[in-house]
Amino acid sequence: MKVKNIRKGFTLIELIVVIAILAGLISILASTAANFIIPSGSDAAQTLKQAAEFCYRKSILTNTTMVLELDIDNDTYSVKKLLRDESGIKEVLVFKPQKLPYTSEIIDITDIRGFRYTKGIIKVPYTYLGISADYSVHLGSDPSIYRTLILYRYGGKVSVVEGEQFHTSSNLATDKNWKEQDENEQQQP
Repeated sequence: MKVKNIRKGFTLIELIVVIAILAGLISILASTAANFIIPSGSDAAQTLKQAAEFCYRKSILTNTTMVLELDIDNDTYSVKKLLRDESGIKEVLVFKPQKLPYTSEIIDITDIRGFRYTKGIIKVPYTYLGISADYSVHLGSDPSIYRTLILYRYGGKVSVVEGEQFHTSSNLATDKNWKEQDENEQQQP
């Protein structure tokens, strides 16, 4: 009678090859999954941009004053509606305070005069005409600033730019291009 040599399981070389292939696949999948799970700095900037645009549109459509409230200390934002009655002005919460992703925080906020706010709550009002205030909101993780959200006074314009940029009365280089574009449009019949 012949004895058959039946082996069960993997040899050491086969086991090493299988583990290496699995490790390679897991590392590739983990890096791509991290991009979906971990929000980037641009996500926070786009979220704040959408909130500011919502305030602008809602203030014009409803003929009321909307307030975008930015809390620097807690890295939250909320949207409120101002209502008038006999007792005075009341703030009604439209969006409850939303926390920015943990990868981004509000580093500081600079107004048109160049004053920098590093603590507290900044309220950006949008009147029923859509008029707001000029602010530069710097986003990132302390001490690095990755993106700047620039809120413009007129027209509900909001822009997101890379790095740290200021929108002050002495630094209106970006507005110069828009002013020239507006003048060109007005000159055309």
